[in-house]
Amino acid sequence: MTIRIRAVVVLCLAVFPGAAFGQAKGDSPSKLLLGSWVVARVLSGGPVAALTSGEASRLIGRKITYRESEFIVDGATFPISEYQRRIVTQEEFLIENKFPATKINIGSAHIVEVSAQSTHEYLADKFGASIWFIGKDTLVAPYMGVPFELKRSNK
Repeated sequence: MTIRIRAVVVLCLAVFPGAAFGQAKGDSPSKLLLGSWVVARVLSGGPVAALTSGEASRLIGRKITYRESEFIVDGATFPISEYQRRIVTQEEFLIENKFPATKINIGSAHIVEVSAQSTHEYLADKFGASIWFIGKDTLVAPYMGVPFELKRSNK
């Protein structure tokens, strides 16, 4: 088994027409992530997980905040120096994540991966560091092999 660890925050956005998210001209995909999000539920994901169902359930209600220059989780603030994008296919997503994107409601042929990089912190192991954008108000955050659904917070 090969395990890849990257010292970047990976923020993945499903490719949808900008209007589907209320995206105005000039908005970057990363701007759609900005704001506060709350873990709503545990989703079914890949074949291997490093969390028990009880440990996963205890993460429900956790708040994650994304800002242009920082990522906040568990009360800790981590600086983000830049966002980078790459487009992956459904096949690449399956290879990299060990389950199909359609399992978590990403049905488009391509997924835009937005990586927020930090020159100061190692972020790859932080909860909420990897995000797949399902819709304007819904994200999926994989953590220790378990995908979690996040909903935009109005607070």
